[in-house]
Amino acid sequence: MNQSLSTHIITKSPSLYKAFNGYEIFNIYGCGKDAIHEKIVDLWARNRALPADVNPEERLKQVVLVALNEDGKAIAVNTVYNSTLREMDLPDTDGAIFHAYRMFVERGKTVMWLPIAMTCGAFDILEELNHDGRYRGVLIRTDNPKVGQRSSLEQFARQGWPVYAHDRQGRVIMRRDFGVKKAGVN
Repeated sequence: MNQSLSTHIITKSPSLYKAFNGYEIFNIYGCGKDAIHEKIVDLWARNRALPADVNPEERLKQVVLVALNEDGKAIAVNTVYNSTLREMDLPDTDGAIFHAYRMFVERGKTVMWLPIAMTCGAFDILEELNHDGRYRGVLIRTDNPKVGQRSSLEQFARQGWPVYAHDRQGRVIMRRDFGVKKAGVN
């Protein structure tokens, strides 16, 4: 991969995180409501991506990065929420709090490396904002079977996301702790 996945700007308003393969990825974590939020709600609505009991306005507060296509439409978004290993059905010895990570990419819009670029970007942003050490790191549960395939898991592992465990349903859990340098990772 030619592009670094770790360059970003953190501001109080949406900021361009990076241009990537024809998409613009914006950091909106902790930002107030603006036009990009409307694009995200549109993405979720046109794809019926949110469960019926989820309030889009509440989910917007969890968005880290959003990718817009050349037409300015949102085609991918990642979100985080608080979780523990126990809440992921895994052994938990100390109750540490993690960011649990979700990503949605519109069907037919996935380009190579976009999910990994957005995942690594979200990690970098969240790590930089973890000044008080409240969070141990980030957990990813692979609800999408494609992400659990060997080739995808190998790509994630090369970027510092090794398989940590499997939950009771057999889904892969990846874990990356803050402040830990991974050998061979950009």
